[in-house]
Amino acid sequence: MPAPNRIYAEAALRGWSLAEVARRAGVSHAHISHMSTGYRTGTPAMRERLCRVFGVSYETLFPNGAVVSPRDTITA
Repeated sequence: MPAPNRIYAEAALRGWSLAEVARRAGVSHAHISHMSTGYRTGTPAMRERLCRVFGVSYETLFPNGAVVSPRDTITA
């Protein structure tokens, strides 16, 4: 199952909305929504935060590794 679907699945297992996931992760609903649709992949730190929120391993939530979308890179 691709990571976006895993985000939905983990939220559904807990009876949480994406807004609740966002609240628990300390980010906007839009950010989680973008990650859950695959529009954004999230930075490594954000992905680790989601793993902590769900209480699952990185490999469980993001089985394809550390691919980062250009939308998620930080420029100085």
